Amino acid sequence: MRRALWLLAFAGCVETDLAGVDRAVVVHLVDIDDQGTGHYEVAEHQLPELADMATLAGTRVAFVGSPTLDFGDDLDADSVLCPPRVGVTPSALDLRAAVENGVAIPRDERSLAMLSAYHELTLVLARAEEVTGITAEQFRDGPIPVNFEPTFVLGDARDDGKTNAFYDNCTDSFGLLRPSSVEAIRLAYDAQVLAHELGHAYFERTFRAADGECDPGAPGFPGRFATDDTIAGMNEGFADFFAFVLVGALAPLNDPLGINEFSGERAIAPTVPNYEAFTGLAPDCSQEFYCIGTELVRSLYDAFVADGNDPHDPAARAALGRDVLAALPQLPAAMRGYADLPLPEPGLDQRACKRIEDGGSVPQFLRALLEHLPAARRPSLCTAMTHHFAERFATAGQGVCP
Repeated sequence: MRRALWLLAFAGCVETDLAGVDRAVVVHLVDIDDQGTGHYEVAEHQLPELADMATLAGTRVAFVGSPTLDFGDDLDADSVLCPPRVGVTPSALDLRAAVENGVAIPRDERSLAMLSAYHELTLVLARAEEVTGITAEQFRDGPIPVNFEPTFVLGDARDDGKTNAFYDNCTDSFGLLRPSSVEAIRLAYDAQVLAHELGHAYFERTFRAADGECDPGAPGFPGRFATDDTIAGMNEGFADFFAFVLVGALAPLNDPLGINEFSGERAIAPTVPNYEAFTGLAPDCSQEFYCIGTELVRSLYDAFVADGNDPHDPAARAALGRDVLAALPQLPAAMRGYADLPLPEPGLDQRACKRIEDGGSVPQFLRALLEHLPAARRPSLCTAMTHHFAERFATAGQGVCP
């Protein structure tokens, strides 16, 4: 499905009043096959929990149109502390659609992207509530902001970012960037990508919340794991895992970016045509700490299948998701209790709350995860982690694996 096909839906439309309209033509992920290919449709759907279509304000999400996010003149990209934000200047959402028989038909691709992103993200959030048992009210007080096609300002520099979606832990918000010619399906409304970004929000509320805000002077060095890029990799791996749990994603970048070596490095299952095999941070993996996160989700997936589960069974995926999510907030304290956890020396970047490439805490993360998962899940996961992490797992499984 390419943009040229979508444009047919826009022909002849005339802008009209969207008041009271809660149905629209959107791009929707229908299912994902055994090789990780998503099947999409452009079809009429109800926009769940929508209060106002013109502003895309709903119970779970609230869109912000083309905001300018100003970070002032100083931004330390290596710091794990949240930067001061000088200001957020929103623009009009400018949703352009006609209404035919009570259905909003987008006039342009930007409007199609807005409506599709609202629909898919709301469904993903609702599915996360079903899987985790964490209600919308418990997850967040009020709808989560969605910055649609933001512009970033740092001093005199401006960046109209493209080809991405992101979760910002500092403001607990989503960002959906502008499209580019490399995208077959926009990342901004691909449910697999949105489920991945939501995974970061859950990692933030579990592992990161338990780790604490970075303070090297406090007992136990709260926030110490935020300074370790390999733990950032585990965050990415959990996000890919969460996308598998929620929507069955096996190759979350294949559909938007095509089947190639880059997307193959993020593929989860060996059945995916462009699956790239590597171990940990091997030289042949180009995506740095993302690679070690891929090994985490591949380990969880392989163990899931080895235990006789069907990847297309949403109930089985949800059960594993709940077990992993329940373990995450217990990991930082457990990791700090291990005698072999490397302690950063005074003067190192970690002691200034700056990220370093490898803080040496991967074995401790894996060991703590195993210890806090149900015992029945450990044998297959030990086998999978031994395969995917090799020497990084050599000490992690001692005393935990059968």
